[in-house]
Amino acid sequence: MTGHILPVRSIATCRTTSGQSLAISGSDDHTVRLWDLHTRQQTDIWKHDFAVLTVAAATHPRGALCLASGSADGTARLWHPGTPTALHTFRCDQGFINALALDLHAPDGPLLATAGDDTLRLWDLDTCQPRSDHLRGHTDTIEALTAWTTPIPTPRSYIASASRDGTLRIWQTTTSRCILQLATGTRVHTLSARPHSDKPAVTLTITGEAGVAVFNLRLDG
Repeated sequence: MTGHILPVRSIATCRTTSGQSLAISGSDDHTVRLWDLHTRQQTDIWKHDFAVLTVAAATHPRGALCLASGSADGTARLWHPGTPTALHTFRCDQGFINALALDLHAPDGPLLATAGDDTLRLWDLDTCQPRSDHLRGHTDTIEALTAWTTPIPTPRSYIASASRDGTLRIWQTTTSRCILQLATGTRVHTLSARPHSDKPAVTLTITGEAGVAVFNLRLDG
């Protein structure tokens, strides 16, 4: 699958309600590209002003696709297949946008998390307005995010952020509070979360310079 003319920085996949598998990629060539993984063809190309450092993709419970990208131009943007321009541009005031996360199941409504410098911001995807001020606590650049909602006993949404400062923080999005801090000791490159369906817990997978770690975390206590 070719098309980008400079290194690809990030890629994410999703599946439509009709079963179509898609991938979104972001590159140093300033572009975001959408791919059909069955035909291996590029279906859309969108542009930022500078390098695209991170992308995210998710399918809304009602069936709509949510595609997002973050760039060295300081913005995060939402895209829709077949639409040539961004649905919305978030001017994040965080420097380079290094990481994004989507949670379309959050009890307060679907949200986008953006990370740049050493701060985290939450955005309401229904209104495209900030849901919080800058969340502070890390002392160096945040490089990875993941978001999830635990469904029982009461739905609660969380964000995990990993920074060059050697820590990983977990935030409860309703209160914008950091509820747990883990020491990683080294840089973390990717985070992924799989909430459990039968208890208020999550399996969190961390990859970084030291290798891979998998945690089962119960966050209701």
